[in-house]
Amino acid sequence: TVVFAGSIYLDRDPRPLFQAASRLVSERSLTPEDFRIILVGNVSEFDGRPVRELAASSGISDYVELRPSVPRDELTGILGNASILVSLQQDSDLAIPSKIYEYAEYPAWLLAISEPTSATGQLLAGTDADLVVHGSPDGIYEALAARFGEYEAGVRPLPLAKDPRFRRSAQADRLLNALAAVTDSRQSPRSTSS
Repeated sequence: TVVFAGSIYLDRDPRPLFQAASRLVSERSLTPEDFRIILVGNVSEFDGRPVRELAASSGISDYVELRPSVPRDELTGILGNASILVSLQQDSDLAIPSKIYEYAEYPAWLLAISEPTSATGQLLAGTDADLVVHGSPDGIYEALAARFGEYEAGVRPLPLAKDPRFRRSAQADRLLNALAAVTDSRQSPRSTSS
């Protein structure tokens, strides 16, 4: 089960994910019981087109489930049962979507569609997360195929939060240390003579 939770808007285009999933389903002769994508939240439309229609144009409408926003405890259950959690691309390379930190708490593989030089890419470098360049159905396919193969072999992911970089306290410390360094360097030297 592949899950995206959030809003599909601006440049969060689900089509590359659908195209990659279509290839996986076709090449491995998968049924909706073998593989599915769940989109939860404000996910009914992208760029003026119904997301259901986008899934159908990729040939995977039976594999895609759209759900409206759900209460927090229900969402926790959905995320907790996912094998792969997806972070779709966003328009700001300087920001890390909060969902990355939320996803990191769950025992699921993380598939982030983002540039390696983005803040998200830098955060995920050196982790078990799959980082795929925006708009690359082939890259998404490779990540999905590799994780599907691992899942079939009985491998289960560990939460990324085992890495301290994904703890809010560690990130808060980084921010406070950076602010301290900037403010300390801007203070004028104090004179010790009277």
